[in-house]
Amino acid sequence: MLAGIRAQQEQAKHEHVREVARAVREVSHCLGNAPAVCRASSIDLRVFEPFEQGRTVRPALPRLAARARTLRSTLYA
Repeated sequence: MLAGIRAQQEQAKHEHVREVARAVREVSHCLGNAPAVCRASSIDLRVFEPFEQGRTVRPALPRLAARARTLRSTLYA
């Protein structure tokens, strides 16, 4: 049983590492940098701390999307 729990923890840890790496790749692509350059100079690594604690921007996305729509309609009216 303990081995199963450890295996799940290891899997979660590896999944987290993959998610962070994916985020770095996406940001580096948007900025036109290599992931290593992006991680070293473009991304404040403190943004990963809340993620590691399970906090993400997902709850704010609907509000931000609505704000973007409002701004677009104001700019292009």
